[in-house]
Amino acid sequence: MMQLPDAEIEQSLQSLQNLSVAELQNFLDDEDTFNAFVNELDSVREWESDKDVQVASNKSLAEYNLSLEPVLKDAKAALWELYERARATADEVETKRAVLGTKRFA
Repeated sequence: MMQLPDAEIEQSLQSLQNLSVAELQNFLDDEDTFNAFVNELDSVREWESDKDVQVASNKSLAEYNLSLEPVLKDAKAALWELYERARATADEVETKRAVLGTKRFA
């Protein structure tokens, strides 16, 4: 939930205090009128603007991350292949070491 600074709350209340009883009653009777009043508050407009910037930034970052997916997939496959080769080489070295060990004592 958005927390407004005291100055903005004071400014919003000041706007309400300048309204007539009929205008205030209209807020109670007509939700659209009240919503329009709230949406015109500077703090709400600023929050909406900040939200739009954040959404655009997040979208851009997500698109960039998705663009890296093929590169990462290829790198992962290459790494897995290197791991398999290293594992096979290690097994081969271990086998040869075992063979050398038995020949030395024979």
